[in-house]
Amino acid sequence: MKKNIIKSKSVVLFSATTLLMGGIVTTDSINLLNTSKIYAASSRTVSVQPVDFLKYFQRNGSAANFSYNLSNFVQTLTPDQQSQVGNITLINKVDMSQNFVFKGEINLGNKSTNPQGADGIGILFHPGDTNVVGGKGGAAGIGGVPGAFGFKLDTFYNSAGESGLFQPDPNMGGRSVHLLMGLREQL
Repeated sequence: MKKNIIKSKSVVLFSATTLLMGGIVTTDSINLLNTSKIYAASSRTVSVQPVDFLKYFQRNGSAANFSYNLSNFVQTLTPDQQSQVGNITLINKVDMSQNFVFKGEINLGNKSTNPQGADGIGILFHPGDTNVVGGKGGAAGIGGVPGAFGFKLDTFYNSAGESGLFQPDPNMGGRSVHLLMGLREQL
């Protein structure tokens, strides 16, 4: 991740069955899911420089087994193996009632389909514990996380779903699906 700009008060979760980026949203009041209280950043704007990554993010799941690379500013979330899930989570919460911006880069790897293909990443927000790791495979780290919402960037076609975690991908007859993402002013 080259740079992230975050406005405080809820936590973001970057997780994966290869990688997931997402957020955890909570309130200032009583903990909704009986988790430990996590305090928000004191300033309204936090600019995370690559060299400060470990001051702002914690690693969970298989990501905890990989060191953050200070020479190229890369955090690996999963090894090049099947059935792995890892994530990075913002330590401080993001205030969802305020505007916020995340900037960074995502590498989905170099294997996009069978026989060596893998799933991609999910970006999620949820009102729970910052140590949570969601489901693997087509769940993209989102499935199985209570109250989660988000989206996934998945390079693998999942013809079947897994009950309670994710639904099968739509059959597009081999055609690519292109999503338009950006600022409203840019669309």
